[in-house]
Formats: sequence, structure tokens, C-alpha cells
Amino acid sequence: MVLLRDISESVQQVAEAIAAVLNVEVEIVGSDLIRVAGTGAAAKKVGLRMDYGVINKEVQCRREAIFVPEPGQHKYCFKCALHKNCHYNAQIIYPIVYGSKCIGSISLISFDKKQESTLLNNGEGLMDFLNRMADMISSKISERVLLEQLTVTTSELRAVINAVGQGIIAIDKRGIVIHFNKMAQDLLQLAPESIVGKSIRLITPGDALLEVIEKGQGFEEKEIMFKRKKDQIRLLVNAQPILANNEVMGVVAVIQDLKSVGKFIYTLTGHEDYGLDNILGNSDSINLLKQQVQRVARSNSTVLIRGESGTGKELFARAIHAESQRNQGPFVGINCAAIPETLLESELFGYEEGSFTGAKKGGKLGKFELAQQGTLFLDEIGDMPLHLQVKLLRVLEERSFERIGGISPVKLEARLITATNRDLESMVKRGEFREDLYYRLNVIPFFIPPLRNRAEDINVLLSHFLNYYNKILQKSIKGFSREAESILLKYPWPGNVRELQNTVEYCAHMADTPYVEVHHLPQRMRQKVGPGSLRPPHIKPIELAEKELIANALKFYGSSLEGKKKAAAALGIGLTTLYRKGKKYYLPQFSE
Repeated sequence: MVLLRDISESVQQVAEAIAAVLNVEVEIVGSDLIRVAGTGAAAKKVGLRMDYGVINKEVQCRREAIFVPEPGQHKYCFKCALHKNCHYNAQIIYPIVYGSKCIGSISLISFDKKQESTLLNNGEGLMDFLNRMADMISSKISERVLLEQLTVTTSELRAVINAVGQGIIAIDKRGIVIHFNKMAQDLLQLAPESIVGKSIRLITPGDALLEVIEKGQGFEEKEIMFKRKKDQIRLLVNAQPILANNEVMGVVAVIQDLKSVGKFIYTLTGHEDYGLDNILGNSDSINLLKQQVQRVARSNSTVLIRGESGTGKELFARAIHAESQRNQGPFVGINCAAIPETLLESELFGYEEGSFTGAKKGGKLGKFELAQQGTLFLDEIGDMPLHLQVKLLRVLEERSFERIGGISPVKLEARLITATNRDLESMVKRGEFREDLYYRLNVIPFFIPPLRNRAEDINVLLSHFLNYYNKILQKSIKGFSREAESILLKYPWPGNVRELQNTVEYCAHMADTPYVEVHHLPQRMRQKVGPGSLRPPHIKPIELAEKELIANALKFYGSSLEGKKKAAAALGIGLTTLYRKGKKYYLPQFSE
């Protein structure tokens, strides 16, 4: 609570003004009976507590004025130890009330006959005068309370504004900067004193913000160039007018670095971290791939992931990102085959406002800019049109790009990972894919083997997805029967992991027994396996047996060239045949 001593300077001025007008002395005390202000002899005791102060205490308790024309003779005077030796000749005491509380009292006191005569002859008028003076002091308290509240509110608002992860600039209706938060200072590399109180034109030459004042209409996601201490920076701006009584009083602009927009979107959309632990499988080929991912993840080299549809190419791309030094940045993906050719360029590189018919006002960020400080994943790169292949090649060579309709190059600060299920080498020969781009993309190649060539991973995947759909469907299926499992193990899985996941989801819906039985499997799988054709677990398909024989031979003789020659001889096949079959089965010893 605000006390009289908190506004002691103002209270002292009131006391001196009263004394000068009435030619009497004035003494003002707080509710704790400490003198706050005084004139004449009372001035020497300001800051000291009243030793007795009986009358003042009664006035404050009763909230009633008291006139003491003859010291020591008032009924309350008898409670005072000095009632027979009072220092005052006469006294008028008036309570100072603020709200529902008495916060002090104001006294007119006389020390000589002239001052005493003033009090005795003008008692009623002086009472009314003191009433107004007490109200004045009370209003000063109100002002102080409002000032403190305003100060607290301003501090709280300033703390909130500075805690916001975006820059905030406020200007008045003349275009003068009135606020400049910490993030804005960091983005523009300016101290607040260098811009606050000055024209907004000092940091942005355009009229976008001033037009908000003129038109009374804000805007969203407009890119505006700002001046910094040594250079310029393009920022994404949202602006809204400050309105009071339907009049535009200024503008609040939220500014954001384009580099952080992609990270913000990545966080806002609730991204998940897909690390190596999310890649399921215990086969030699998958374990080798994981090791290779760990070795290359922290570099910025371009990666090309190859594999059939449904093998999990994006999962590996996300794992590379998660293991990299860019894992705090965005992972932005785009499927080059899923977007019409006419739109793909603008989706990748973005565009400036007015660059073509139908262009969004303010322009648009492309995937390359959204991926800044992170990773850009171009899926189905084999389906990219030739004219865009040329542009992508230039981006990789120059490490910069331009928006459609733009003239300023944007430095590329993202890692590029591409993926395809197409035979790029054959496409290069047919002129469908640029050879120079192929070599730019194929710096670090990864081959994800199809599921049919790593049958040892099938049970791991079946168990994982069954547990997943048990939770979603609130079921408690224990597993697959031996007959159903046998069918699933020898099924070729042309759709790979994606098809396996869909199959488990189907089975989880259909199963009405503790275990998934054969009749719960999709019909296409049951049709491929006729009655009596289920093989015992120890009997394997020839291809799987051949793969295991080659793998065991290499494990025994080693994977060096000499070891491969010995393995081929032991298996009774030529070295060329060994290489062909090793690549066919995606054995890790032949992945390079």
C-alpha cells in the first residue's frame, strides 16, 4: 500500500503552501504517527515519530476532525502526558482518508498569539479548507498508486514482449519508433537508443508500415527489407494498427528472420524425432546401413537414398537429419512426383509478389528457404522435370538460389537428401535424367534392400506393428499362429514395409481369437498359398538359402577381394556371379 511518506515531497509542498497562505504552521503525520511534512518548528521533526500524538491518533481512528482551541483542555488531551505542558497554543487536526482507510492527518498549529488568533477566528472556514487539502493529498496518493500500477503493468508488458521469440517494433501515428524489443534489437543489430524516438524510415525505406497508418489496415506475412548496422536483411513481417476511439494511433509490427520460419513451422506442426532407433530390423544389411548413417550424418554432403517403394526411404532421411548437427533445424520434405510440374518450381524456390498471375500477395517461401539451417528431403527425385534438374544443379553448384521473380540470391544453408525408386543410371542413358546432376546427388549413396531380401526382419516388424495396432484398437492379440507366420515369412512383399504394416492393421481388425490365424490374412496372401503348401519352418526358399550361403561364405573368408575370390570358389561360382548375386540380395559387402 502507498503511504504518505511515499509522496513526502508533494506532501511537503502542500504543507508549505498552506503555511504561506494562512501564516500558521503545518504538520502532517502518517498512520504510523511519523511526521511526513512540517513547517516552522515542526519542520525540524520531520521523519521522527510523535512521542505522544494522542489527538492525531484519535482523529485517524475516528476519521473526524478535532479543533483544540485551548491546549490541555480538550477531553482527549487528558490522555496525553503533556496535557499540562503542551507546546501548542491552538490546533486543528483533520483526517486524510484514501479509499476506506485513514492514511494520516494534517494539523494547523499555532505557537504564538497571532497564529492562535487565526485559528480561533476562522475555525469553520479552516475546517473546510483542510477538507480540500486532505482531498488533494488523497488524490496525490491516487496518482501515485496509478503510477505504480502503470509502472508494474508496463514492466510486465515489456517482459512479455521481450520474452516473445519474435521481434516487435511499435511506431506512433507519425511513424516514430516508440518500442523496440530485445529480439528486434538482435535481428537488426541495433541498440534501442539508436532508433527509439526516430523515424521508422531509418531502418526500412519502404512505406509498408506507414501505409497501415494511412489505411488503417494491417497485413500478414509480407517480406520487407530492413537496414542493419552493416548490411540489409529481409524479414517476414505481420503488422496491425493500434486503434483508440476508432482512430489509428500507430502500428505494431512483428518481425521474424526467414531462417527461423522453417524451424518454427517444424516445431508448430508437432514433428517427431525419427532417429536410428526408429529403424526396425536386425538383419546385417539394416545394421550396416545404420552404421553408415552414423558415419555420414554429421557432414553436409548430399545423400541419395535408393530403394523400392515402401522400404522406408524417408525414415532413413529423417534418421540422417536426427543424427546430424542440424537436428535442431527443420526437416522439410517434398515429393517431386506428387506436385504438378507447373507448381513444383514455385514450391521449391518460392516466389516474389506479382511474379506471375495468381501469385500470393507478399510472395511465398519455398521449401529451400523453409529448410534453412536444417535438411531438405526431395523424394522421388527421378520424377523431377528436366528443366528443374538444370536449376537444381545450379543451386548445388553455387549454393544459392533465387525466387521466381526475384533478383537477390539467397544463400543455401540446408543439407540436401534425395530419394528415388527409379533406375537413375538407365534414365541417364536414355536422356531422362541429367548425368551431371546424377553425380552431384550421388555423393553418398544408400541402398535400402527390399523386405523379401531380409526375411529375418519380418518377425521384428510384425511384432512391432501388432503391438502398435493393439493399442490403437484396444485389443490384446498375442501374435500370429505358426501357419499364418509361415505364409507371411515366404510372401514376397512387393510393397515392402508399407505393405506389411497395412497387412498387420488388416489382421488386427479381422482377428477375433488370441492369435492371428490364416483366415484372418488378406485374401491375396491366402490365394498365393494353396492347401498343403505350407512349408515347415526349417525349409526355406531357395533365394533365402542362397543368400545365407553367400553371407556365411563371406563371413568365413572375409569381404576383401581375395576373400571374395575364395568365397566364390568355395560356392562353386565365378567372382562375377558372386558380385551379381551379392548386389541382388543387397548384401552389405557389395553396397559400395
